[in-house]
Amino acid sequence: MPNSATDLAANRARIRAIPMFGDGPIPPERDRVVEDDDKSFREVLLLFLRSWPYIRPQFLGRWLIPGEGVEQRVAETVSGGYQVSYSPFLVATVALLGPFLGVVPATMAWPMNLLYPPIVVLVLSTFALAFSTGRRQMIAAVGLVLSGLGTNISATFFIDGYADSIYAAGVTVAAIVGWMCQFRVDQGRLKVRVRVGTHLVYFYAINFAQRFIALTLGVILADLLNQNILQNEPIAPGLADLFGIPEWAQGAIAELSDDQRRELVWLYVKLALGAHLAQLPLRIITPYYHMWIMQRINQDLRLALLERWHQLSLRYHSEHRTGDSIFRIYQDSAQVTAVIGRLITLTLATMSYFSCVTLVTLLNPWLGLVTAPLIPPALIWARWSMPRMRTRSLVYRAAASDLTSRIQESFGAIRLIKAFGTAERAQRDFEEDSVIAFNASYRMRMLTAIITIVMFTVGASFMIGGEFLMAMWAYRGDSAFAVELIGLVGVSFVAWNLASFNWTREQYAEATTDIRAILRNWLTAQDMAMGLRRVFDILDIEPDVKDKPDAVPKTGFTDEIRYHDVRFSYEPDRPVLDAVNFVARPGT
Repeated sequence: MPNSATDLAANRARIRAIPMFGDGPIPPERDRVVEDDDKSFREVLLLFLRSWPYIRPQFLGRWLIPGEGVEQRVAETVSGGYQVSYSPFLVATVALLGPFLGVVPATMAWPMNLLYPPIVVLVLSTFALAFSTGRRQMIAAVGLVLSGLGTNISATFFIDGYADSIYAAGVTVAAIVGWMCQFRVDQGRLKVRVRVGTHLVYFYAINFAQRFIALTLGVILADLLNQNILQNEPIAPGLADLFGIPEWAQGAIAELSDDQRRELVWLYVKLALGAHLAQLPLRIITPYYHMWIMQRINQDLRLALLERWHQLSLRYHSEHRTGDSIFRIYQDSAQVTAVIGRLITLTLATMSYFSCVTLVTLLNPWLGLVTAPLIPPALIWARWSMPRMRTRSLVYRAAASDLTSRIQESFGAIRLIKAFGTAERAQRDFEEDSVIAFNASYRMRMLTAIITIVMFTVGASFMIGGEFLMAMWAYRGDSAFAVELIGLVGVSFVAWNLASFNWTREQYAEATTDIRAILRNWLTAQDMAMGLRRVFDILDIEPDVKDKPDAVPKTGFTDEIRYHDVRFSYEPDRPVLDAVNFVARPGT
């Protein structure tokens, strides 16, 4: 309860400062409007790209030279006389040996015409990667990754047998070897080095493997449950061969008996449980591994930021608040790890969206057309919301930085505050900065909520329309679009039925969810970009005092100062020092 009119007035001021509805007040001199936004889409991307020097060690790793150990510097693509030019010829040789030795048919007939085109792109990408530089090398790297995925997906899903899968894996491994291993001849001796510590590559590989396993098992389990167990239809021939029960396949029997369906229930449980147990270690390790990688990246940026602060002159430090420096080092620099997390999430969500759209388009192209119009409203909504998010983020970060400075200054001057009785004034100043920081944070989070809700509503409308079409096709039992291609997978999705409806509905819902996830993650990425902007603003400051080009490095002290039996006095009868002995060594 308030004890005085002063306390009552203070409480009323607090209520007005943090209203229940609407935005709280922020002083105009500390606020920003949309017109103040000077960062376009391109400039935000450039801010993210500036993080590359701190991300690079976790992506490129380091070279391990047998007998010499691991080099401390980051592994370059080609350096030190080591050769990578053998890589494209190795990949091309492995690609040609498959059809030449009869491992896979040497024909472009169906379905081999699904396998050879991505392999050709993969070979060409390795040549471009080895013998080009700059942007072309970047494009070649993207082509290498995409063609590698296409090669293995075609071999796994759309071609019968195991020989083609082994062939695709061999070509992929040959491409990876060129990036992971290099050699040179030194005085007649062969020296080899191997790339290790590419943690971001390992992390992406784990995530893609999880996605691949989940997609494969999702198709199999959906067909097994909805068609075979619930509707006692015979098993698709491909799955029957895979399970080792070809006598239960379509064409061999008319329908499954009750005993066979009960056995399939146990098979379904074993598959689902086995898949869960197989992925459980990855689900446990992945979050820990991700955090470990992010903290290593953040540590490198913080050290670079602290090193630059040491290089800045006393004039800079006297003109800037210490709390602002603390906030930039502790909070803003941490955005580099969040950026990597967001980029990983954006990449996975984008790939998931396109894979889902591709899969449902195989069943009916109209589904792909229904999903595509979801992109324009998302882009229009993003164009409206992103500048507002950037300006509000800068206001919030500046306010939070001011609050940190106020706390640091209050604790630093606590003796003076108590000595002069200014605690009430210090409290009032702290409350003012705290309220502004709260209101700025509230405005930013309110904008995030509004954007997310609107995008969810738009996505839900498209999802309802798509599910209506799926239900209508399943009710009529229409044929799927890519019947011949789907038949290669070995499931009963060649016609619209319960299995295809349930599975496609899940994929379609995931596609709309991915669009919302892409927008939401890109929205939060604006806040991270503004944090990085505040970090790079410091890294871009050139120190006032610089060494001359011909400056001689100052060597450390090597001698020591030794005091032995030292005596001193201002007056003969009152000694200050009497037989003092000590040694001052360098660095102490």
